[in-house]
Amino acid sequence: ISTLVKASTSIIRGEVIDTQAMWNESGDQIVTRATIRVQSDFKRQVSEELITVEYPGGEVGEIGMMVSDSPQMFAGEEVIIFLEPSEASTDRQRFHVVGSAQGKFSLEEDGMVRTMGFTLVEQDGLMYRELSETDLIQQITDALE
Repeated sequence: ISTLVKASTSIIRGEVIDTQAMWNESGDQIVTRATIRVQSDFKRQVSEELITVEYPGGEVGEIGMMVSDSPQMFAGEEVIIFLEPSEASTDRQRFHVVGSAQGKFSLEEDGMVRTMGFTLVEQDGLMYRELSETDLIQQITDALE
């Protein structure tokens, strides 16, 4: 968590309002843009209520692109995500997730947060990390000090 905190310009808690897949500007890959309503920003760098988070992958028409370590977001999902500004965009409110899938935590109804990562130890390569929202926020706060 401390590595994600240091690498991020913004860390937000928010709700995914909408997602839309499209071809990127150069037309060579599919990206998804998630609109997120910011509920809180731990680094206080986001000035807007709505931001856009772009990540590789998605479906446009009958063509799909999947990137194994890319986060996925869904409308209605509550998240804590570690962000950096998109270098390719002139839009100051468009971001990328730091750490790919490991930089996005889904908030569950049971008070737990979950993220997906990868490890070479497990046979299938997938690893799910789970902790309470309170513990995650405490780790973020500690790393910010």
